[in-house]
Amino acid sequence: MIIWIDGGSLLTYEALWKMDQGLPASVEVSQAKAFCNEKCEAVVRFSQIIHGGIGFMMELDLHLWFRRVSAWTMRLGTTYEHRARIARALLDFPGRVVLGRPVPVVPEA
Repeated sequence: MIIWIDGGSLLTYEALWKMDQGLPASVEVSQAKAFCNEKCEAVVRFSQIIHGGIGFMMELDLHLWFRRVSAWTMRLGTTYEHRARIARALLDFPGRVVLGRPVPVVPEA
């Protein structure tokens, strides 16, 4: 679960850095959002499994975090919408996408 959280942080930091530098970052934002949507929800789900009944007790905040993360995954686009944006970037520019280099900007549909 730590690897998932660290991976989401790194993807988010990369997208934020590109935005700060004024570089196109739509694909990086979508990568971070799609990854975090899935992995953060999995982390709170596994936390409830690990902690058992504590996850549903009102005295502790795990139930609150589960609801918050579930609500956050629905904001600013779903995982499927962001994956579609990433796929469009890869499919619309065949041969131009090189690992480690910026993906060309994809116009919104």
